[in-house]
This record gives sequence, C-alpha cells and structure tokens, in this order.
Amino acid sequence: MNDAPQAGTQAARDGVSVLIVGEAGDGLLFTGNVLARVLKRHGWRTLTYRNFPSNIRGEESAYTIRASRRKVFGRPDGVDVLLAFDCAQCRKHIAHVRPGGVVLCDGEDAKCCGGRSPSKFSFYRFFMRRAAREAF
Repeated sequence: MNDAPQAGTQAARDGVSVLIVGEAGDGLLFTGNVLARVLKRHGWRTLTYRNFPSNIRGEESAYTIRASRRKVFGRPDGVDVLLAFDCAQCRKHIAHVRPGGVVLCDGEDAKCCGGRSPSKFSFYRFFMRRAAREAF
C-alpha cells in the first residue's frame, strides 16, 4: 500500500493540518498525541501546538497538528481538518477550515457548521466525546 499523498491533492502540495478543539477533559491531548504519532510512524514530519488552560475541565482547549513529507517550519494559516468535540467550538473555529476541508463534529446536527456553505467542506458527525470521557 502506497501511503504517499496523491498528486493534485492538498496533502501532496502542502501536507495536512488538523485542528482539534473542545473543552479541557474531552480527550484532546490523547487524540492529538495519537494522531501525531501515527503520522510520524508513517514517515510524516509533524509539528504540534497545544493550547490548554491550567484548569482540569471546562475551559476551551486546542491542539494543532501540521504534517508534511517535507520539513515543517511553523503553524498553518488554515486547517484541512477540524475535529470539534462540541458545537460551540465548531462554530468558533469553522472559519479556519480551508475550502475542500473536512469538519468532524460531535455536535447535535449539521447546524454546527455555523451557517457556512457545506459545499466548501465536508461535514461529518462523530460521537467521540462521551467515549473519551468514559474511557479516560
């Protein structure tokens, strides 16, 4: 299996950037660490940036991963994938998603998009918050 990015895709040009957002205690650190390790083990160079408050639960947290086959020198201007653990964070960060990007939200419905045209990105619901809180 060839895991190299396909020609003409965003990943082939610039790599991929992922923004994981939610509240402290949602499992962002664990999720981001696992994703960054998987990318590194498959030959991608990664840069991570974590923004966490000093409290244990409830405040906004974010974890950004930038990965590329070439050297990574800084944080991205926009993101290719937004992984939001709730609707409020999805609405707050949806503007950072590049055209053609992917939004994964653990929210109630597609209204989490904050009114942005779904044709600019792909929107999917996923149910991870409860599982992360129960497991960890």
